[in-house]
Amino acid sequence: MIRSAANPAVRRARRLRKRQWRERTSHVLIEGRRAVGAALEAGAVDEVFYSGRAERRSAALLERASASSVTLRAVSVELMESIASGMPAPDVLGVGTLAVQPQSEAGAAPGLVLSGVHDPRTLAAILAAFAAHGGEEVVIGPRCADVLAPNVIRAAAGAHFRLRMRAAARAGAALDRAREAGARVVRLGEGPPPWEADLGGAICLSVCGDDGDDGAAADVVVGVADAPLPLSLWTAQVLYEWTRQSRGGRSRG
Repeated sequence: MIRSAANPAVRRARRLRKRQWRERTSHVLIEGRRAVGAALEAGAVDEVFYSGRAERRSAALLERASASSVTLRAVSVELMESIASGMPAPDVLGVGTLAVQPQSEAGAAPGLVLSGVHDPRTLAAILAAFAAHGGEEVVIGPRCADVLAPNVIRAAAGAHFRLRMRAAARAGAALDRAREAGARVVRLGEGPPPWEADLGGAICLSVCGDDGDDGAAADVVVGVADAPLPLSLWTAQVLYEWTRQSRGGRSRG
């Protein structure tokens, strides 16, 4: 068991709490069993740190990691707390490869475009909802929280490893790309609730935070039915209705 903070592997992992090291190495901290499990499934894990509690609570996960030739490192609870980005520290923590690529004309059309989503937990919840409803391509526009921060990866519970994430300097350009590919642009705003709007078929959902601005015209605008909702729940509501209508809950026209 590793007990020293001077251990080279521990020092490398701790550096990944800083954005500059994540960008330099294209490696991230992956905290928590669900996130590590999704990363293992995607083949994106290089090493796994685990505390004594994980031998009992996460035995199956550790077996999967070992079977995938991932390096396992047992560490003390105190050392795990020094590596993790926040408290409580997880029982299992991974180091893996993950990067946000620039959007290109050759890439797939996005299904979700974000701008001005500052709050890390809100950003994580939106990514989790998008992945849960079968989304694939998401564009992170300007003025968003750091999507590769450990707390965002942990809160998104593995969504990062089920999505293709792109970065764009202008959210409007990403929406134009989606429209060119045949998707209708849907924006959250003042409009009918999702179940009264036509959301069937290919759509690209634009989600803007307080100072977000996608700079593009929308084909459909959806609102909140009654009391205001947090941005993440509003987004999840729209994604649910899009999934329901696309599966035959409502036909276009």
